[in-house]
Amino acid sequence: MKKILFIILSIALFASCERKIDTFNVDKGNANFTTYIAMGNSLMSGYADGALYHTGQQYSIPNIIAGQLQLAGSGKFVQPVVASEYGVQYPGSTTKYVLGYSSDCKGVTSMGPVHAQGTLQPLAPVGYLVNNLAIPGAKSFHMLFPGYANYNPYYARFATSATNMVVQEIAPLNPTFFTIWLGDNDVLSYTNGVVIDLIM
Repeated sequence: MKKILFIILSIALFASCERKIDTFNVDKGNANFTTYIAMGNSLMSGYADGALYHTGQQYSIPNIIAGQLQLAGSGKFVQPVVASEYGVQYPGSTTKYVLGYSSDCKGVTSMGPVHAQGTLQPLAPVGYLVNNLAIPGAKSFHMLFPGYANYNPYYARFATSATNMVVQEIAPLNPTFFTIWLGDNDVLSYTNGVVIDLIM
């Protein structure tokens, strides 16, 4: 009987609790978030699953940050949008990886990453200025490489000039706040023990 009474009182206690959610008042302080830009590599561009595709861009680190900064007065954050869910088409490109079944050289079928079946977006300039200047495959010194758009198709999509250095894309945007994430590819490219081309 005591157990039943305890259960009834516990239920009554929890049922009587009023849920309360504290409101968060945004205060930007002295910071100026009017124009936010981001620079970086694949981690900042939204590159995921072996490709740059639309949903990956929506969940990019800068796009998430921009959504929060807009609560504090930041303007629109523009990305070089990929309309396809499979990636961008350029020589040697492939669709993003998804989980699926494939057979190895001995005919054994197992689950693992396979290329998705879908249409890639043709490689073409986006035709507008972007706030997300992150470029898949970029190394830190590529930001100062004149004509880098001729070597990296992801930069070629939003470069305002084929002869530009990436850093030349910054001034026309007149940024007031920025994030930068570079250097991973400078190191990671060499972790497999082979020397690779310095451009891509």
